[in-house]
Amino acid sequence: MPPPVLQIDRHIVAFAYDGHDYVAVAKRYTSTLLQEASAHSRNSQYTLVFAHALGSHKETWEPTISYLLDLELAAMHNGGSAKFTPMWTIDCPDHGESALMNKGTTSRVSCHAYAAAIYSLSQCNFFRDTGASHLVLVGHSAGAIAVALSNKFFRSSNALPPYSLVLIEPWMIDSGLQASFPHLGEVTAGLVASAKSRRDAWASAEEARAYFTSKKVWKTWKPEVLELYLFGLVPSPCSSRTTVCGVSLAFPKSRESEGYGDLSEGQAALTELKSICGILPTHIIFGSYPGAVPKAVRESICDATEGRVMASVTILPDVGHMAPQQSPRSVATALRNLRLDISRRESLCRL
Repeated sequence: MPPPVLQIDRHIVAFAYDGHDYVAVAKRYTSTLLQEASAHSRNSQYTLVFAHALGSHKETWEPTISYLLDLELAAMHNGGSAKFTPMWTIDCPDHGESALMNKGTTSRVSCHAYAAAIYSLSQCNFFRDTGASHLVLVGHSAGAIAVALSNKFFRSSNALPPYSLVLIEPWMIDSGLQASFPHLGEVTAGLVASAKSRRDAWASAEEARAYFTSKKVWKTWKPEVLELYLFGLVPSPCSSRTTVCGVSLAFPKSRESEGYGDLSEGQAALTELKSICGILPTHIIFGSYPGAVPKAVRESICDATEGRVMASVTILPDVGHMAPQQSPRSVATALRNLRLDISRRESLCRL
């Protein structure tokens, strides 16, 4: 059976949040072969929407999506059926190419606004053409926060909620943990300091590529993901002239450091999960290396006494907080293996 031909469509999502007008660019990934197979399948079908981490952008999900399509094709070849079609990614409005379309934004776009973008995408007519497929939201790190927070928009509008959530390495630190584990403050402070001191402008894309490939952090990423990360570079004007001079990150390091220091969004997401987990099957995926999300934080996120009963918890071997960048194949396999067909009734019985 030949490999699936990936078709990519680009869409603009316009929405408002907290008195500000935004646009976010979304991409739809489909395969004609899988669409035809899905049309004749009697099994449940799922539409995945991927939300990226702080400082990243939607294209970095493409290797994971590509591996998922490979797994779908392999399942069909062995007599099974496809589960996922189509798949979507969406930018936070001040990340990636969306940042160029929101130049009037003078401060960091919050995870609450990113959540509004995700909800708004689901309500667009071009998205609803998906049909009867079940909506599954997948978020990584800050994207996981946005995925959790998006449910307040579904709830307040009485819109049909997502069928399931998948949170990958969610960056959610309960306020009570900060007092009990002082070293968590050191972790946060380290991330803030690292973002502030990081280089974010280069003479060319080639120079930027050489920089990232020489640094320990990015050496752990798969080359195809790093190459897509460079898609987030934008023309950078010279400070003394009006002509374009070099490239810089679309998401400024000042905003990235601010995002690492703001724990309130993750705490709001934890509060939201108290009600979500009893209604929507919520799956957690962690890397085996604790890194930015220490054991105490992980246990807090999955604290059943706080109502956060997860439908499943998956630990991926040999990866850390940046699992989708370090091993998109492992993340794709984990997503393919999740019991997304677990019913809301089954999830509720776990409480």
